[in-house]
Amino acid sequence: MTANKHQRKMEVDSSLPTRTRNILILIFWILVLGSMFVYDPHLTYSCRTAKRIFQLPFVSLFLSIVMWVKAGEARLKFPRDALSVSAIIFAAGSFLAFIVSPLKMNAVWNLFTIMVYLGFFFSLRPFIMSFTSRLSLLFPIILSTGLVCIYAIFQYFGVDPIFQPINEYYAASKRWMVVGFAGQQTLFAGIIGPILPVSLGLIVVANRRVDKIAALIISMLILTTVILTHTRAVLLGYVIAFIAAVVMLTFKASRRTIYTLMILGLILSLVVLAAYFTVETFQKRIDEAATLSGASVKSRLRFWDTSFELFKEKPLTGHGLYSFRKEYTRKQIEMRLTKYGGEKWSSEFVIHPHNEILYVLVEGGIIWFLGVCLLTFMIIYRAFRNFLNASENRLGYLYLSLISALIILITDALFSFPFHVGTSALYTLIIAALAVFKGSEISQNVR
Repeated sequence: MTANKHQRKMEVDSSLPTRTRNILILIFWILVLGSMFVYDPHLTYSCRTAKRIFQLPFVSLFLSIVMWVKAGEARLKFPRDALSVSAIIFAAGSFLAFIVSPLKMNAVWNLFTIMVYLGFFFSLRPFIMSFTSRLSLLFPIILSTGLVCIYAIFQYFGVDPIFQPINEYYAASKRWMVVGFAGQQTLFAGIIGPILPVSLGLIVVANRRVDKIAALIISMLILTTVILTHTRAVLLGYVIAFIAAVVMLTFKASRRTIYTLMILGLILSLVVLAAYFTVETFQKRIDEAATLSGASVKSRLRFWDTSFELFKEKPLTGHGLYSFRKEYTRKQIEMRLTKYGGEKWSSEFVIHPHNEILYVLVEGGIIWFLGVCLLTFMIIYRAFRNFLNASENRLGYLYLSLISALIILITDALFSFPFHVGTSALYTLIIAALAVFKGSEISQNVR
């Protein structure tokens, strides 16, 4: 009885007043829907990007309201759980990378962005727990993803009613202009690709038939767009997430459920196989990955080689925040002459190694890397525990879909820079928060 009272008290303490929650809902919708359509994807490369100018005020406002309400209610306490401690260690590693940075005027903006988004992640906890329905928070993400997929498919077939009049150069070169990803199809797919398991999960957990049909349509749109953008990292993430889902289901699901998932995986595999034989660019990209050929693959191998050499120069503390571009330019000139025989590289001006781990190692060294690993592990661990402890199957399936999305995001981070893209970083924080922070374990959670 005492335990039940304590649990109810914790749930009440974590809630927000109705008026405050409604204000945050409005900010949340503007933030999520607007992020998909604001031009310029880079989050931490430039101080003048439209993505940052749009997102940070709304993120900061959201965080400030939550902090103000909780402090006013005298419930703002120093965090003591393992997830919060891991976040503090991560923040300390970021601050150390700022201290050693030779470009502090630029690095301070990166540090500020990291701290604001970290605070936003934890401010989502009372917001999430104020809802009896998790789907109401996933809906804006699903909706914005579906809308952008529709527009992206139109663009693929040469219909561009918004961006074509703005920029004739990109329109003439037939590069994708949606949300500012000019010539960055795989980067765009890295944002919408991880939403697929979430939309598939909603087909299972949603109560209303119209919600199930909408989730099915959006799932088909996402898969179509991923194939048309021929991204290999997201497809690899699908394979890894599928295997992980089968393994996780063996802990608590029936054989029938596992067989159903395997049939779904087989259907998706047949769709991808059909695309391989019918979409020429898709087949070319897969063949290049299998044979380690093509400009994209070779460039990444050189990015990784050069970045690892930079890490070995300062393995403990790294070169500091905002230092990658400068240090890479110096190192690639040296390696091009000493290791690659003076061969001209296809990409000489590089601002990211297309691998988030290497980026962290170069700028923050082992110390920041350990903080990142610890925070990532705690998020996945807490999400997995929530999946195991879910009081009903549908809620467990929702946790499973969120974990799968995180796995795809992590896989994509090994080949691209999703956490340095405003929309992808924002969606990662929201999905991780929904997977980690629990509300009332009642049926309305998956309504």
